[in-house]
Amino acid sequence: MSESELKQRLAAILAADVAGYSRLMSVDERATVAALDAARAVFRKRIESSQGRVIDMAGDSVLAVFELASGAVSAALSIQKSLNAASGEPDAGGRLRFRIGVHLGEIIEKPDGTVYGDGVNIAARLQALAEPGEIAVSDAVKGAVGRRVPAAFTDRGEQAVKNIPDAIRWHSAVPMQAESRGATQRARNPLARTVEDLATLPSIAILPFRTSTADPEQAVFGDGLRIDIQGALVKLAGVVLIGIGTTNTYRSKDVPPKQAAAEMGVRYLLEGFVQKSGERARITASLIDGASGQIIWTEHYDRVLDDAQQLLEAMRRRLAAPARSRDLGH
Repeated sequence: MSESELKQRLAAILAADVAGYSRLMSVDERATVAALDAARAVFRKRIESSQGRVIDMAGDSVLAVFELASGAVSAALSIQKSLNAASGEPDAGGRLRFRIGVHLGEIIEKPDGTVYGDGVNIAARLQALAEPGEIAVSDAVKGAVGRRVPAAFTDRGEQAVKNIPDAIRWHSAVPMQAESRGATQRARNPLARTVEDLATLPSIAILPFRTSTADPEQAVFGDGLRIDIQGALVKLAGVVLIGIGTTNTYRSKDVPPKQAAAEMGVRYLLEGFVQKSGERARITASLIDGASGQIIWTEHYDRVLDDAQQLLEAMRRRLAAPARSRDLGH
């Protein structure tokens, strides 16, 4: 085949697969295959209705291309919505759950319609990053889509992936309901947010992290980590955060959590302990219910400082996942 027969162009690529497919097949092959066939029909219908083209449906995977990133994201949202509403279940663990990745990049297209290139590879890597039932999109897709699709995007940071030289910055995408869109509009105009609006949102104060010694380096490290967590949570819609200046006043205060929460008017407190030793750091973080003073959850992290980004991402995910449900504690 000559190079003139290969077409190189920009496209939005959708890659998907079934989470735990091998396990489901081992439990009930017939039911899993039937459910997979039904899911494939959903994929094909939604992809084509969004001006996309199915390239391959080998095994439990799906590969499709779109002219526009907005078409690919719209199809992904519609697919997950349809599959979540499906009643067919291959086993007692539930229905088939797909992971979907969407990327905007260059592809090489052969005359028979098959596609290759880094764009396809990155879409596949994004799909692998997604949780079951989740949609993972690249930063390029989020930028291209803008507000043309009714979706809410959560920044998941940068991730190094196999056989891709540069780390991928990615976001999870979920449907934005009418109520959520209204909340986002109010968030863009703070003057439109009433006291009643704010009272319905989960609020959190990140207290200064404690250290094992009076070493200033330990305190600086703890403050830097706290600021990074605050910065990551600021990007989440529907969460009220108390400013660092206010929480700093509790550095030397020995007050019960219930009192601190009442004084700052917050529902939750995040407190922690840090211990830095050479290139390693040990962190304990606890989320506390301000009304009762009880610990809701505690996480322990033991990482080398080279993995600081992964550490921050792990902590952000632990806080962000419940926050997306409008309640940090459940």
